[in-house]
Amino acid sequence: ARARTMQQAVASGGLESVRVWMQDYMRDFWAWDTFAHYVLFVFGFFCSVLLIAVVINAAVLYEIIGLVALGTEACLAVPQLLRNFKRKSTEGCSYALVATWVVGDLFKTSYFFILGSPFQFLLCGCIQLTIDFLICAQIYMYRNNTHPAAADQDTATSNHIQAAAFTDPANAATPSRPWCP
Repeated sequence: ARARTMQQAVASGGLESVRVWMQDYMRDFWAWDTFAHYVLFVFGFFCSVLLIAVVINAAVLYEIIGLVALGTEACLAVPQLLRNFKRKSTEGCSYALVATWVVGDLFKTSYFFILGSPFQFLLCGCIQLTIDFLICAQIYMYRNNTHPAAADQDTATSNHIQAAAFTDPANAATPSRPWCP
């Protein structure tokens, strides 16, 4: 059995146990048992941020949160970019979605430049456009490659098996994964 808390991990075997505990924790972080646990976490997070805002300079905290939020949004398409690269195919990628990303990011970034928005907005807008155009380049480069690379076939089969656990009536009473938001 694996250690359930950080203290148990340290007591049971030092750094290797802590590393394993941390991997398990990060893998299962969003696997909430109930909606109430999720709401409790969000409430605790909100209270923690509020406390930090009172203790330290709130302006610095707001800048950090804003930069993290912008950076996260700027990288939303990275998983699609990496998946396309790994598979050497854009099969399954919605071209309409990519087109709306490009148009929306073009308008948004242009708006930021015209208004003279702060640097982090300009930077993240340019990152988004770069990722969008890289995906467009992949669509062009992989246009004749309709069969994904063999390495992704195992993942696709695994995903199909996992999806069957949720849709198979025999498995409906005991899903393989707890509730997730």
